[in-house]
Amino acid sequence: MTKRVLQGVVVGAGFMGRTHLAAYGSRKDARIVCVVDRDVERARSIALGCEVRSDLSKALSDWEVDFVDVCLPSTLHRDAVVEALDAHADVLVEKPFAVSLVDVDAMVSASEKTKSRLMVAHVCRFMPQYLYLKNTVEGQILGKPLVFHAWRLSEVPAWSWNNWLNDKAQSGGTLLDLSIHDLDVANWLFGVPKAHNLTEISSLSSPGPAHTIARLSYDDIGAVTIEASHLMPKNYPFTAGFRLVAERGTLEFSGSLNEFTDKSVRQISLDQYDPYEAEIHHFLDCLKSGEDFRITPQEARLAVATVHELRK
Repeated sequence: MTKRVLQGVVVGAGFMGRTHLAAYGSRKDARIVCVVDRDVERARSIALGCEVRSDLSKALSDWEVDFVDVCLPSTLHRDAVVEALDAHADVLVEKPFAVSLVDVDAMVSASEKTKSRLMVAHVCRFMPQYLYLKNTVEGQILGKPLVFHAWRLSEVPAWSWNNWLNDKAQSGGTLLDLSIHDLDVANWLFGVPKAHNLTEISSLSSPGPAHTIARLSYDDIGAVTIEASHLMPKNYPFTAGFRLVAERGTLEFSGSLNEFTDKSVRQISLDQYDPYEAEIHHFLDCLKSGEDFRITPQEARLAVATVHELRK
């Protein structure tokens, strides 16, 4: 177990780069030495006193880097991740892993070849509601699961750099960018889906945003449906939730970040914390201890593969 201060680089100065950078600030055993973005002024705007560089190779040559946190648009993940792994840095990369499975497999191969570690930032696995759900299903606390439904609804995202989230070729559309959270959760709960069915309704004004309903079949549950939308009206509040119907009760979460219902009668209050900070702490803790990440590259690959199977 290493006790020295780990040095890291954040690549991408957008919304997620800013979010991750803030989370590292709560650790004394790790520090971000550089923020990388081709827009240097934008990098400076979030750098919090860190150095900035316009390309990752320069940062990797200027510092002894232990880890790289990649917060770029999805189609740019492969190049940055492989470059970091080849420099023998461990890597945290934002979800989705990539748009194409070819890119996913290139990153996994680079990790295996270099023996550097790779984690994909599926933040729902660090949220208390979903951890409670996982424990409920795994321990069959409410008996055998019968039906699972999850949803994630939003207006058209307008915060991305050059509006890349609305370009389906760059983001993979609503299914890959938004629904993948809950597709990963379903796989985490129930395993590998055996059958896939998708209804996808696109916006009339733009081919990127859509409303999707995915139906998945697993061995150990009767029905799983995952709903996601980027077609909600302007100023519609972001909404996420789930409902698990089991033999002896129902577990439901909607809206509130710290309260949900067990068996439809009991309100459960959970400790509130920043899941992005918890995710960053987990990544760093595993780097220092050598323990396994909560999500493996193979599990993150399955989430992307599930999207591709749904679109066949």
